[in-house]
Amino acid sequence: MGSSSSDSGGDKAPDLVGDRFIHQMSPKAGSAATWGGGITVKVVTGEQRAFYDKHKKMPKVVGWNDTKAGDLFKPVQPTVKITMKASTSVPAGEYRVVAQAPKAGAKLKVGQTIKIVMGYNPGPATTGNGDVNVDVDAKNGESKFCAKRWWC
Repeated sequence: MGSSSSDSGGDKAPDLVGDRFIHQMSPKAGSAATWGGGITVKVVTGEQRAFYDKHKKMPKVVGWNDTKAGDLFKPVQPTVKITMKASTSVPAGEYRVVAQAPKAGAKLKVGQTIKIVMGYNPGPATTGNGDVNVDVDAKNGESKFCAKRWWC
């Protein structure tokens, strides 16, 4: 980002604060702040800035497993909102990205929210020793015994 100069005297205002970079502020540089109006400064870390420098556009992550997607978005984790959704299109026992916003190829703005829908397929229920639990109702996933009783 470098430094920016204000219109009042040409003083240089550094955009680096520790390992954080100012990416947005209000009122804008050179504007007068009103009494009691407040000043807002949004910053990103050096790691976050490097992510946005590398990823000017949203990558296509649909189909990625949770580990690969998690590794990619680790620097900007606070801006990533993940929703879980059961999906039979995902292999049993796995987690995969089934939807994303912004769409692949869309321009990324520093600090913007990234939405990921992580599909999961719990697969067949097991008894703990690897055997399929034959007492599971495939329609609603509950034990046939518990489906008929409120206390299970």
